[in-house]
Amino acid sequence: MVPAHIRGVVMTFWQMFYSVGSFFAYWVRFGCSRYEGWLGEWDWRMVVVFQLRMPILIVSQVFFLPDTPRWYIQHGDRVEQARAALRLVRDTDDEVEAELQSIREALAYERQSVNKGYSALWRDASVRRRLLLAFALNAGQQITGQGTLNTYSTIIYKRVFDGQTVDLINALNATFGILFTLNAMWTADRYGRKFLFIVGAIGMGVCMLMVAAIGTETPFYDPKTGLRTWDKLNGTKTYGVAVGISFMLFLFTFFCMACFVR
Repeated sequence: MVPAHIRGVVMTFWQMFYSVGSFFAYWVRFGCSRYEGWLGEWDWRMVVVFQLRMPILIVSQVFFLPDTPRWYIQHGDRVEQARAALRLVRDTDDEVEAELQSIREALAYERQSVNKGYSALWRDASVRRRLLLAFALNAGQQITGQGTLNTYSTIIYKRVFDGQTVDLINALNATFGILFTLNAMWTADRYGRKFLFIVGAIGMGVCMLMVAAIGTETPFYDPKTGLRTWDKLNGTKTYGVAVGISFMLFLFTFFCMACFVR
């Protein structure tokens, strides 16, 4: 239902909701970590409570949303309901009527088409190509490492920082995530999503290579004695190396936000 000329910006709001949720979760976690002894079990419960607030708010509003105009016409040719739904998101009646006509024509063509239903996803070569491309892009986004980084960032940073510093870094990362998403909203329809995909993918790849290079090519030190050690499981990096790794992971998030613009 989103007009094509602002579709990139609107789709970026999906990532913005995630970034805002992370912002609240990590900053609440940072605040709770400073009072772990006093909060007890509520140290982690507070984070869960704040994370539940937004999903509950979103679900409560879903019941007030209309169905799509295409669905209304496809199920009973309910033109007036489709028209009412379009008027919520279009500026003029001319736009509403033009889109209604295009929807009805598209559905009429689909009814006459040989490939009906979901079988067209595989039988129609043009549709099949777009389907496989969508699968590849979405699967690629998930295996870039962004989800893993968000889930296991605490374990990664604990190798080089203490507990409260780790919570602060996670909170700052979530804060910058909002700023990076705002940047993606500004660039989405100006440079095109294909260009942003390419730049974002190359940028994320370079950042991951740099993190691996910094992490593997610098020595480990014994946190108790300060001497160099080959014990990678219990050893730690210098503060400068830790800052370098953190910076590259922040830069990785910057490029990742560009890739999430669909």
